[in-house]
Amino acid sequence: MTDRGRKKWRVVGCLTLLAVVVLAVAIVAGLTWWSSRSAEPRSTVLVHERADFDIDPLHDQGSTTAGAPLRVLLELESCEVYIEPGAPGEALSVEAHYDAHDYMLEEIIEQGIPDIYRLRFFATSSRLITGLKQGLRGGQPQLRIRLPVDRPLELTLVQRNGGAIVDFGGLHLLAADFDVSGTLLKVDADERLQGELERFTVKGRQGGLVVESLDLMQPKRVAIGYRMGQAQLDLRGAWISVTSVDLSLSIVDVILRLPRDARIRGLDIDRIESPLSEELPAATLTFSVESGRRATLRVFE
Repeated sequence: MTDRGRKKWRVVGCLTLLAVVVLAVAIVAGLTWWSSRSAEPRSTVLVHERADFDIDPLHDQGSTTAGAPLRVLLELESCEVYIEPGAPGEALSVEAHYDAHDYMLEEIIEQGIPDIYRLRFFATSSRLITGLKQGLRGGQPQLRIRLPVDRPLELTLVQRNGGAIVDFGGLHLLAADFDVSGTLLKVDADERLQGELERFTVKGRQGGLVVESLDLMQPKRVAIGYRMGQAQLDLRGAWISVTSVDLSLSIVDVILRLPRDARIRGLDIDRIESPLSEELPAATLTFSVESGRRATLRVFE
């Protein structure tokens, strides 16, 4: 090829590259314009103190639901959610910030024994469209859910894609169940729970899990099943109960931190157990571990 031919192809290549850059800029500008034109930002606050469905903790003590547990079922998609205890005497409330053009917030209330409160948040557009808009605007929709502290609760969170930060401190929690995928989940408690937590379960995949302050929750049964991701389980603290801990792991890296003043059963570790206080019952954590392929469990004290 002659020098003249090489120069010609260099010019063609530069013009092609320039056309691609201009096209990319035009596409981004068009998407930004379309995203801003189609946006329908909405802020919603739901506070439940209704007479026809009594989930207000200060309900009539003569009613059939007095003292009965409230089952809270959260089905969420592509959002950031913060779950926390409300103030004493406060009813359940939901605060949501989202684009009503692409998402829908829906609540379903079923009165009975137990009462059931179901909250659904889901995308009404395709994942590609909502993903592009989130990338252009920055950030995901946000929900803040405040739970009543004066009524027994059973909580189930089902979440697909997003993040969840949960604080159980001070709640009268009977059961906590999580089913998450593509979600970063952190569960903590800044003070002891009321009553007895029967179970704490997590079923997760393709995400991250951090569980802290389980000693303040004192669940009778812990079951963690995780696939593809990373997890940190902090069991340190003062345990006073006998608890079973079932771990089912696959393609996951898990850091497990153990308490010093508790008997540990079911783990192949060398430790010198500290003498338990005579004032407390013998606290025992009994482990059952099922490790699949490429699962790593690192144990620390």
